[in-house]
Amino acid sequence: MSKPRSVEAEFKERSLLLPVNDLYAGHWAKSRLDSFHSYNVASLVPRGFERYARILHPAWKSGGWQRFPLTWADVAARSGRRCHALMQWPRIVGSMISGVDIEPPDAGTLPWPVSGPLRAILAGHTDWELCWFGMWSSYGQFYQDYVPKTKSIEFHTGTGHEWDLYRAPLGMLGTSFIHLGHETAGLVWANDRSWWMSAGIELHSSYIGGTTNLIEDILSAPELEAWPSSPDDNITIDSDTLNSL
Repeated sequence: MSKPRSVEAEFKERSLLLPVNDLYAGHWAKSRLDSFHSYNVASLVPRGFERYARILHPAWKSGGWQRFPLTWADVAARSGRRCHALMQWPRIVGSMISGVDIEPPDAGTLPWPVSGPLRAILAGHTDWELCWFGMWSSYGQFYQDYVPKTKSIEFHTGTGHEWDLYRAPLGMLGTSFIHLGHETAGLVWANDRSWWMSAGIELHSSYIGGTTNLIEDILSAPELEAWPSSPDDNITIDSDTLNSL
């Protein structure tokens, strides 16, 4: 896999990341989201889409100063665990994998092995020029200089979690909003509301709802490790009943 192109400098110069001060833009989704304490996909992605998918964030294999993406299937094969749509990282990694230095998947942010292929797929199903981005407002004090201040809206995506809203091209998908680390927008949806993606703040995977054609393209993409999902799927560690701790 190749890393996606760098977009920060381009978007900074062209001021394409626009603050959203009219929170009406996100109100349509609030009534379609389940309570956070439902701990299901519908607490992250609104109900009403034709299909849903779960995209696993890769684990990382250390290699000197670099790290290389490692699929959950690779990890499960080495730990003797079973792959399925509801598998959870702590249960498939097992106690340890002999001879392999493995870092856990990134949580709450889109890693580059996911954002690059996903951006390319979404580009074929939406208007490139206009999408909506939500960034957890607690990161606000660490924002890059090119990230403007904006108003926050609370969705049912975490107790007390509010999201700063922005408009920007789809190309911002996977771009870091903060100075240190790589925290990307955790909420992204199309202007025509044809899809919605959420990277749960503490989750090792992202969930997306959209049209049947979009979800089929995601599930069939060789660069992504994705599984079919549904609004009622549990997202906690207890959902993995096939692999014991």
